[in-house]
Amino acid sequence: PGSMPTVYPDDPSIKMGVDLPANSNIVLAMHYPNGSQGKWDSTKVNFHFYPQGTSGVRQVTSSPVLYDAGFTIQANTIDSVEAYFPNASTPVPSNFTLFSIFPHAHLIGTSFIVYAENHFVPSQRIPLIHIPQWDFEWQGFYVFKYLQKLPVGYKLYGKAVYDNTASNPFNPNTPPQNISFGLNTTDEMFIVYLQYMTYQNGDENINIDSLVNLQVGTSVQPQPLAVNEEGVFFTVYPNPMQDVTQLHIFLENMSDVRLQISDLQGREVYSNALKDQQGEFIINWDGKDLSAKDLPSGTYIVTLQVGEKQISRKLIKQ
Repeated sequence: PGSMPTVYPDDPSIKMGVDLPANSNIVLAMHYPNGSQGKWDSTKVNFHFYPQGTSGVRQVTSSPVLYDAGFTIQANTIDSVEAYFPNASTPVPSNFTLFSIFPHAHLIGTSFIVYAENHFVPSQRIPLIHIPQWDFEWQGFYVFKYLQKLPVGYKLYGKAVYDNTASNPFNPNTPPQNISFGLNTTDEMFIVYLQYMTYQNGDENINIDSLVNLQVGTSVQPQPLAVNEEGVFFTVYPNPMQDVTQLHIFLENMSDVRLQISDLQGREVYSNALKDQQGEFIINWDGKDLSAKDLPSGTYIVTLQVGEKQISRKLIKQ
């Protein structure tokens, strides 16, 4: 409820859609909370069709490519679930184009990361999504800014972390109980959906943001927790911050890293430099300058420099 619709581009450069064969059935799996018995449901589903005779529409497949239905998170433990596609020892046999991604978990999930890994050179990775602070109330298909190429010889990897302890405020059980895969919200899931197509030359250069215009309301829309900027994930969470925030970084390739935090007047208040970094790592910032002095509340600019590339985020300190 409340999520944005799935909208595919309809443009001279690329048309995308889902084939709906004649005599197909549309099946809706509806989830209702406790207390719904005897109440009315007003659900509407809209389908938009291309005019008859439209040619060149790229066929999109939506599928839960990463999946594990056999796990149990023991009570009073923090554990993880991971999966490969096609599997840990087999890469994809041909090139694919990825349009969007949808990791799915329930209440005790705490983080999610998905990337493509070169089967023959595992250090070569393509970041797809990273959610360092999982929120059951905020999930759906994340559409890539640019179409992502999944090359032949790569395989998909996904990992989710689950906190089944009493310290998890979202734990549905007090005291904690063993939680296994299941359909109920109080069960758990590990699923990653992808919307994908057969690759065509140049797909990775197509800017989907410029082709798909979603009409959103005037209220503040949730922002993605992870952004893939040419092989670099850089997230700042929580934001706004109070006592501490985590600067979460994922690098596809090994590189030197410099982190700088400045106030709105451009004065540097904090910096940190790291050599030869690759993969996932976290830098905690406690809102203090280099002399361990508390900085005032306000807006700060966090800049990550990776080689010659700079990525900036706005951070609010309360």
